Amino acid sequence: MPSLDLRDLAEELEGLKEKLSNSGFSHTDQIRLSALKELENQLDSSLIEASDNEPQIIHEDEWLDYCKQLASDCDFIGGKVKNNPLLYHIDWESWADEVMTDYECIVFDGNQYMYRST
Repeated sequence: MPSLDLRDLAEELEGLKEKLSNSGFSHTDQIRLSALKELENQLDSSLIEASDNEPQIIHEDEWLDYCKQLASDCDFIGGKVKNNPLLYHIDWESWADEVMTDYECIVFDGNQYMYRST
């Protein structure tokens, strides 16, 4: 399951709200609308406002890879050595646990995601 862009979900929500006033609104649309509204409740803000803070929610299966990339992006493990052998000795689970202090776990469509809350 991939990570999700909150901007895309906000756009989908607005489309469903517009469709709600039309006669083409289906039971499936209602289920999706409810799921998106529940996601907003978990975020304590609208999807569009939440996306201004952090546009992406990270699926739990991608969390460790996300944290590894974050360490690289923040230049914590930078350097000119390609395939640095020290990278194989980093306790990535511990690093991911540390990063998690700035994130909240939320559930959407039966899947767990991480959302940066600070």
